[in-house]
Amino acid sequence: MLVVVITDYCQALHMSDEASTEGPGMNQQEIAKIAEEAAKPSYADVSAATGVILDALSNDVALSEHDAAVAVCQAVGAEVVLGGSIDVGMGGPDEVRNSQVVKYAKVLHATRLAIARLGAQGLIVAVNQSPPQSEYMLNCKFSSGSSMYSTSGPMMIPIGQVQIPSSFRLTPGMSAVGHVPLLTVEKWESDIEPLLNDRLRRILGECLDAARRGSYLSSVTLLGAVMEGAWYAVGEALRSHDAKLGAALDADRTAQVQALVSELLARGPRMKTLADDLQSFAGYVRLVRNYGIHPMAGDDAAAEDAFTEPGNFSLVQRAHSHLVSLLASARKIDPSVFP
Repeated sequence: MLVVVITDYCQALHMSDEASTEGPGMNQQEIAKIAEEAAKPSYADVSAATGVILDALSNDVALSEHDAAVAVCQAVGAEVVLGGSIDVGMGGPDEVRNSQVVKYAKVLHATRLAIARLGAQGLIVAVNQSPPQSEYMLNCKFSSGSSMYSTSGPMMIPIGQVQIPSSFRLTPGMSAVGHVPLLTVEKWESDIEPLLNDRLRRILGECLDAARRGSYLSSVTLLGAVMEGAWYAVGEALRSHDAKLGAALDADRTAQVQALVSELLARGPRMKTLADDLQSFAGYVRLVRNYGIHPMAGDDAAAEDAFTEPGNFSLVQRAHSHLVSLLASARKIDPSVFP
């Protein structure tokens, strides 16, 4: 296993003599259980860590696991813990969950899982290796209770028992950071720049940022706006080809604009199937977006799937490919548009 041992030795703190002399606080097992649960990252945490690591790798540098964890800490506002303790006192579980040690453990856990995911995707390769280790734990000490009744001792918090390289870099041959997940605005701009005005660039940036942070409902909603704006850009470029299209654009009727643009695209040689596919996907995204912003809508399992991590990721990929095809199709119908 390719691993790096990360330990954080903390010294226990004791409450002052003025502290309460009531019965003892939580025992070690209780504290350890709370700390372990609080240190487990969500899918959103891992996605956010993945985005931070990709950004940090953009200058073709090699990072260590510690470098990556520091970058993630800075991004999420967590403290890099070089010394400290979980001093519960009589405060209860929230003091465990909110301790800097536990927050740091959560960042380390998310960072390790993010690195493992990037490795599985083929986006990073190992630069060097360390001796194998069987597991990873963050070491610290705890104290609990009052000055009269207290308990303390060592404690270990799991931080992601996965195989990762000790340091890593982008896989040679990957042309751009974010090419595979398509979560950077720069990649979209290089492919569909004529379809984006300043407003759409901002919407796209916030859409991809939401996807990286795990806010999938927001991401899908904003992606729908990007798609709509791109179709309107094509409609305006082809306005002179169809009076009905001009009327639909002026009336701001999105579904009709997409249908009329598709009819224009279908006029090209061997373009009917592609035009139908473009209209079909645009309709699906419009449906999912409308479902997402209308809380009283009836349950739709297919739409709900778009608001999950894999569903959102798939939708972003498909939307990028869709807009690349839409732009190319418009240029075939009228070579003078989008020079």
